[in-house]
Amino acid sequence: MSLPRNGNLTCSPVEAIDGFFTRNGFDQSMRDACDSFAQSRFPEAKATAAATHQGYCSYTLILSDTHILQFRPGAFRLDLAICEQAREIFPALVPETTYVDTIVGECLGGAARGVLHVYLLERSRGITLAEFRRTARSKGDCAGEQDQMLYRRRLVEDLASFFATSYLHRRHPGESPKGQVGETLRRRLRILGNLPEHLRANYVDEIHPRIESLESDAAWCLTHGDLVPGNIMVNPATGHLTGLIDWAEGEWLPFGVGLYGLEEVLGEESTKQDGGGEFEYYPEHHELRALFWRTFLEAAIQPRRAVILSPSPSPSPSPLPLPLQSGDWLGDVRLGRQLGILLWRGIAFDDGRLDRAVDAQKDGPELRKLEMFLGVSLTV
Repeated sequence: MSLPRNGNLTCSPVEAIDGFFTRNGFDQSMRDACDSFAQSRFPEAKATAAATHQGYCSYTLILSDTHILQFRPGAFRLDLAICEQAREIFPALVPETTYVDTIVGECLGGAARGVLHVYLLERSRGITLAEFRRTARSKGDCAGEQDQMLYRRRLVEDLASFFATSYLHRRHPGESPKGQVGETLRRRLRILGNLPEHLRANYVDEIHPRIESLESDAAWCLTHGDLVPGNIMVNPATGHLTGLIDWAEGEWLPFGVGLYGLEEVLGEESTKQDGGGEFEYYPEHHELRALFWRTFLEAAIQPRRAVILSPSPSPSPSPLPLPLQSGDWLGDVRLGRQLGILLWRGIAFDDGRLDRAVDAQKDGPELRKLEMFLGVSLTV
């Protein structure tokens, strides 16, 4: 939902940490309280350190080579049931998560007291895709670009297997409790009705008469709610997918909604001296998109091809029904993808308010990114 997802990628770790506590109404004493809590609760961690990569919605400390401690405000607390389901379906990708405690501290000005929830998580292997890209840009040689093209192919294939695994564990609507997005699809569509006329008429209005079908008939799959480069872990030596972190916004949604995340790996933000930039697709993005769907369909027809990401799937996977090119299936996927792009790029985050559509005056780059994503048609 149009969160400034790259905001912490262009500032220093200190700025990212200070920004987290300030945005959530805490002063420096709350960070000190978090550090003290880590040292007292985990004395075996002889030296805790703030993680180099800090998420927008949490404060993370490294306890050891195997575990991290994460502090989250109530608005961004983790749903442990979703974390557990994600780990069951994608055990090779999702870190084990344990709820530890809460910390109460003074808010800015001392007028109130606020709470942070504390979680212990396994450290995922590899580095974030965002960091991987920064390293690649710093090298900038032609041989390196050839390697990057190979790495992008590997990541796209792995993501296709991830989506296929998700689809193989699909559920009928109503089998799982709906999350924040699933419960409010119609309200969010009303907000999206305030998008510029060409987007509303061409995309939002198409979904309105079919929303009931998506809610009651489509396959619902466990969906990562923030599939962006900062939450995608890769092997820096190969480009292969090694993990998906931050499942705070994960929930069961119609299949296709999560495909906004595919667009995020088919291009990246151009870099400028002022830290800004515009999203640009890679030159080979059409080929990568075709590779994604070939891999997805193969894995969805033959579940064993997806086991690299889910060696012990539970419940048992259900293969994709044939024919694959049936109008109903393709139509649902296309509509789900369109809805997902609108939800995640068409609604302004505004530090969690989520109460307005993006507009050209306040959200120019996001609006252009939305138009770019929607402008690519789904071809399977």
